[in-house]
Amino acid sequence: MANQTKSIWKVSHGFAQINEEQSKWLDDNHLLSVHSETGKGQGDKFQTKIKTGDIVSLSRSGYLKALVEVTSDVITKEDSPLDAEWLLREYKVLKWLPDLQKYDGKTKGWSPNYNSTVGIVLRRDFELFEAEILQPFFQIKLSDLFGAEVTEELKKNYARKARNEILYGPPGTGKTYHLLSRFAEYTTDAQVQSRSVWLAEKLESLNWMQILALCLLDIGQQAKVGEIIQHEYCLTKAGLNGRVNNLAQTAWSYLQTYTIQNSETVKFSSRREPAIFNKTPESYWYLVQENLELIEDLVELHKELQAGPQSAQTIKRYSCVTFHQSYGYEEFIEGLKAKTTDEDAITYVVEPGAFVKLCRRAEQDPENRYAIFIDEINRGNVSKIFGELITLIEPDKRAGEPNQVEIQLAYSGTPFSVPKNVDIIGTMNTADRSLTMLDTALRRRFDFVEMMPDPDVLGEVSVKGVHLANLLRTLNERIDVLYDREHTLGHAFLMPVKLIAESDSEDAAFDSLVSVFQNKIIPLLQEYFFEDWQKIRLVLGDNQKPADLQFVTEEKLTDSDLETLFGKNHGLNPYGDEQRRYALQLFTHQVWQDPQAYLSIYSKVGNKKPESEINQAPEGADAS
Repeated sequence: MANQTKSIWKVSHGFAQINEEQSKWLDDNHLLSVHSETGKGQGDKFQTKIKTGDIVSLSRSGYLKALVEVTSDVITKEDSPLDAEWLLREYKVLKWLPDLQKYDGKTKGWSPNYNSTVGIVLRRDFELFEAEILQPFFQIKLSDLFGAEVTEELKKNYARKARNEILYGPPGTGKTYHLLSRFAEYTTDAQVQSRSVWLAEKLESLNWMQILALCLLDIGQQAKVGEIIQHEYCLTKAGLNGRVNNLAQTAWSYLQTYTIQNSETVKFSSRREPAIFNKTPESYWYLVQENLELIEDLVELHKELQAGPQSAQTIKRYSCVTFHQSYGYEEFIEGLKAKTTDEDAITYVVEPGAFVKLCRRAEQDPENRYAIFIDEINRGNVSKIFGELITLIEPDKRAGEPNQVEIQLAYSGTPFSVPKNVDIIGTMNTADRSLTMLDTALRRRFDFVEMMPDPDVLGEVSVKGVHLANLLRTLNERIDVLYDREHTLGHAFLMPVKLIAESDSEDAAFDSLVSVFQNKIIPLLQEYFFEDWQKIRLVLGDNQKPADLQFVTEEKLTDSDLETLFGKNHGLNPYGDEQRRYALQLFTHQVWQDPQAYLSIYSKVGNKKPESEINQAPEGADAS
């Protein structure tokens, strides 16, 4: 994937930090160097974030020097003229400039004229970096570094429009499976994930009391509200909630609410547990140490936040929801949620829904794509669930696009627009509801991708002579004629049989085939055809089978039979039509264990017993 390729960095050796003699030694030995205590985590970036194989634009105080490729982790050199705190990494030269070249172009974090030592070239800036640095100074293109195919993928990944997509088709065609397979596209290794994105994921579900407690734990001393609300935890939570204003008021409210009962400086009456805050006469807030046991989980979380993202972790840039008849705007966008206090009083707070939470995270990480996966999208009232956001999800009306639209959310009143790096991908089972039942507004804003049954994925697998692909193909051809193509059977119904046949005994695979028919296919056909057993017989080919291979038997009732059942003058055959009675064989009947019964669905077999000899439903039949 594109985000797993090498990265491009800027490393600058300043005149003030490294003298000419030291610089020459670094050049002669092909070494990059950054002091381990360089501010804003730049020393750590140089040591842990820059990977072997990454590209570095090497500069010196605003002047370009070389384009190099990192070839080692941090090393030591006994003859180094630099102090031990200076980190060293080896490189190979891609292009060396004969003289230092002054850079007067656009100022970015990666440009030589920006006051920093280490900076990464973000993917959104790749084309700008190529135009400002690579081509004019080094006569090198991105495709020379990454290859043409990867370069185009990198550019398209950022530049492409948002994807609004619905996968639709009959049951069992792999829609949900396809959805799950897309998760990897929206998953990021923490090693290449920014701290801000990782932090947003950690803080997303916390309330303001918990956020304020974490801030004070991190500050480690008393602090005024003005300092607390400038802490990165507080600012991150505000960004996730779309609350950039009135943070001080919010902080004051929560600090007072969770203040200890015997506080001499806080007169707020409506206190709640856990009581963990207090305030000095000078308005400095602090955590009551003896009450920290009440928030042990936050103390542990603070340790995790201090440690930062770990290499073994992954960041999921997606959310999954399933629509249903009770699912609404409040769960998806935002709504009032009732909360019970310790005094059994009920209060209501505005909480963002799944989609808004994801959008807030995406805003913090514009370099990566995010996705909301919606299973069974047509089972919910889509117009009600999306509300006023139905317009905002259009690709050209996303944040940053020429036709950007911003609205005030209904409950919180906060401004909101959908980021352009958020994809919306849903599934729709057409057997549950026709495509035409979705309103025009929804269909206009989504691309519909049809997923139909594909018998070919079953290959040439046969189980006791029953060819799975031919079996499925024949069943679906008949359903298509008797009902429609939207109610055909997906290949997923028979995939378990295929997998067992390829890895286990044939007997186990056949047992699976029997189970699929009895527990999935037959009940589904009953639902499709509303217990019309004549049509079910046609789908199963029972009308063409010998009697002892039929899953659904048919009995013709004579006048004598009718008189026996109903007496004379029953009036059931005024036109001389024969009455028929159908019966589904009990699942214990031997026919279900006969491979010929399944084979004869799509292939004619010789009669074992002529149907004309059978005048009544066989013993053990379930009369219908």
